[in-house]
Amino acid sequence: MRPGLRCFFVSFACTLIVLGSLLALARVDLATRHVGFADGKTVYVEQLRPFLQAHTGICKFTDLWYNRLIEIICPQALGDSS
Repeated sequence: MRPGLRCFFVSFACTLIVLGSLLALARVDLATRHVGFADGKTVYVEQLRPFLQAHTGICKFTDLWYNRLIEIICPQALGDSS
């Protein structure tokens, strides 16, 4: 196998591992918060979003992406926060 092709496959696999880990972390965070408090607040809402607003400004795309992800993972969680 050529070194360039091997490098591509390794970086692709590492990217999939990182994205899968982030998705799993989001799932666990949402599920535990929903079961424990049922208030819809997660690490993103409580910690990351205020930090981004204070330092760089929040992008509408980030909120849209987060809400779509939550709708996929646990749709009833968005109903709890309203």
